Amino acid sequence: HALASFVPACVGANRFRVDAWIRLRETPSVVTVTHADRVLAARDPPREFDSRLEERFFIDFLALSSRWSIAREAEMIQLGPTAFFPDFTFLLRSNPQVRVDLEIVGFWTREYLDRKRSLMTQLGGRKLIFCVDERLCCDREWATFPFIPFSRRVPAEKVLEALEEIAKGAGEER
Repeated sequence: HALASFVPACVGANRFRVDAWIRLRETPSVVTVTHADRVLAARDPPREFDSRLEERFFIDFLALSSRWSIAREAEMIQLGPTAFFPDFTFLLRSNPQVRVDLEIVGFWTREYLDRKRSLMTQLGGRKLIFCVDERLCCDREWATFPFIPFSRRVPAEKVLEALEEIAKGAGEER
């Protein structure tokens, strides 16, 4: 998913280089693609949001005019052999050291949820808020984890409340 999201972004760059280490018939090779290869056709730039749900949440959150800045997929977090791109990252404007990631969980399987749970333990001290679509919830065991439920629209006000609780815990009173 990360590579599929990244490669189209190269089209919009003046210069880029992508190196891929691959194995064909047990023979390791390196494939390099640069801006000069012209293999990527210029098309519409990548979409800013993966879904209308994410876009509405972003707009709703900005409308709250809070003390938090919001950025979409702002950082890649390396977790062993995998990478995690939180849907949104929030920074407290008065203290950017207070950082909180948000992951929106829409349609999912039990295996997908298990991977997300595993991420929570691997993130160490990072703060992470999960928003879970109740309509697509197939396992009530999830309720043992803290999350913000939603149906059709991620509640920006509840996310802000959770952010403020985290800020309080970090000693950042309003």
